Amino acid sequence: MKYFAAFIVFIMLIPAGALAEYTETTVYAIQQGTFQLGDSVTVDSVVVTNVDRKATTYGFHVQEEAGGPWSGILVYAGGSMPDVEVGDLVNVWGTYEEYYDHSEIDVIGHDGGGFEIVEKGYGELECQLLTAWDLGTVAADTLCEQWEGVYICVDTVIVRALYPYQEWAFSEAHEHMPPDTISEFARCDDKCVVPTLPQPPVGDTLVIIRGTFAWEYDNYKIWPRSAADVVYMHGGPAPSVAAAYPTSNTSIQVVFDTPLDESSAEYTGNYSLQSTVAILTATLDLSDSLVVNLTTDPQPAGQRDSLAVCDIISGGGQVMDECQQLGFRAGITSISAIQTPTDTTDASPMDGERVTVTGIIVNADSVYNGPFFIQTKAGGAWNGVYVYALPQDPYDVGDSVVVSGYVQEYYNWTEISGVDYIEWAATGVSFTGPTVVTPSQIKTGSATAESYESVFIQMDSVEVFTGVDGVGEWDCGTGTDSVAVGDFMCEYNPCYTYPGCNSWIRIKGPIRFHYAEFKIEPREESDITVLVPCTAGIRSDEKLSLRLAQNAPNPFTGETVIKFSVPRQMGVKMSVYDISGRLVKTIADGKMDAGEHTVTWDGRDTFSRSVSPGIYFLRMSTADRSFQKKMVLLQ
Repeated sequence: MKYFAAFIVFIMLIPAGALAEYTETTVYAIQQGTFQLGDSVTVDSVVVTNVDRKATTYGFHVQEEAGGPWSGILVYAGGSMPDVEVGDLVNVWGTYEEYYDHSEIDVIGHDGGGFEIVEKGYGELECQLLTAWDLGTVAADTLCEQWEGVYICVDTVIVRALYPYQEWAFSEAHEHMPPDTISEFARCDDKCVVPTLPQPPVGDTLVIIRGTFAWEYDNYKIWPRSAADVVYMHGGPAPSVAAAYPTSNTSIQVVFDTPLDESSAEYTGNYSLQSTVAILTATLDLSDSLVVNLTTDPQPAGQRDSLAVCDIISGGGQVMDECQQLGFRAGITSISAIQTPTDTTDASPMDGERVTVTGIIVNADSVYNGPFFIQTKAGGAWNGVYVYALPQDPYDVGDSVVVSGYVQEYYNWTEISGVDYIEWAATGVSFTGPTVVTPSQIKTGSATAESYESVFIQMDSVEVFTGVDGVGEWDCGTGTDSVAVGDFMCEYNPCYTYPGCNSWIRIKGPIRFHYAEFKIEPREESDITVLVPCTAGIRSDEKLSLRLAQNAPNPFTGETVIKFSVPRQMGVKMSVYDISGRLVKTIADGKMDAGEHTVTWDGRDTFSRSVSPGIYFLRMSTADRSFQKKMVLLQ
């Protein structure tokens, strides 16, 4: 079944005949400079050596089976790798790129890229044994560069320094260098390890470190694949809790940063809830010795609680340094409790808190290869939320999921991010179809628009007001009520056909809040039904309509040009606001004749002072409708 899923990924990513335009080659040839940036290449029968499963995933490393210098490379796949694992044999095709000097084959940055799993579990490669001196930053660039992307290992090293973001430095055990030469040591970090890789204490001796070698943020580093790739000589560090969260109203999952001793991990007396809800059992996960699953009496769902963890022992015999306490909302928190504001800010009352929610997915996995919208079965106001995560498994509309992460107000758009846990509860769940609303309920500025954020909605019999602007957006509505339509679901390929100015349509999709504007996001062609086509005999691009085009250039320095049109003589006010909503300058205000018009903004305020670089909003107001565009002023 897993092999079938991988083959489906291959079919989805590759259009008919696409391979004909790719040059068949080897990783060796790519890494030694045979190709130019942007060249289309394909490499066959390479082995997966590392998979990045973090939310900010880069993709996975592959290597020629023969190994050696220049044999490895990163495959930039984002979240489009639901079934790939270390030891799989794959074929890869895409464009050769250098991402901040790190070589990669990009399989999602253009049409046609992808990969095919030829054989699951083909076999892991042996690591290339090197020394810390081979990998240090003082080594000649070519000495380090040849191992970029290669699965390597170093043995008998001493930890010399700790850095932010779970990075640390090490050197050969026989080297006794003074601290002021710390930059000469080799580095390691936890880029690919989920949930995290603990930093070893300075001075510890490590038997071996394994991982792929990579260039990131001006340093070469080893990226271990799991905690098992760092082997300590004397038991390793004491365990620490990386995360704790409910997985139901009667269960909690606790994740540690190092493998655990079974007896201490399963002693319920080492765990307690602030709410005093009883912990009934503690079970170490047989497939992952970092995870302990707790069962509890019913938790007070949605209420603040915290878990205290004490006296846990690592597999190497090290006892926790001190008790740890992690807070969360107990049990399953309702989406409406997360979304409904308790003050005038429209922010979630749980902003920054850990929650576990359940809902039904309303979009397929085409949105930037991962993030998705969920809502309750009934839908409606305050019952939708956006989940910013890159799941390992493919998903579809109607899948019921349990998600644990943190509530975040991302530029005033409530989302669940920092996701540690996604569990598929069911597939093909029927839910109440889109919530039918009117443009007046969801337009930007409406008192009710916030309640429909991330909810799957439908508008019936609305008119298309504008053409498609420079960022793929257009407006529709009725009378003076205008709603923006985005293309967030489309990424690289259009997922729907623009219906044309003056047509009347039925449209559905989740509501997104982006750049201070509520937008409906159609998911596919069937989300837009043309009820009345464009006016006969008039092309949509010739029809004179009330429209505000995107400023050009954008971003800009010095001056930018703004074009707009009005279908008849009317009053038009054009104003620029900063990101906090303060008026910067009114650049047009008066009656405009029917036709197309142009105004400019020179980056100055009402008092002719140059404004600071940043994001600004252009607002055009008429008696009929209002429009808004984002402008970016550079230095």
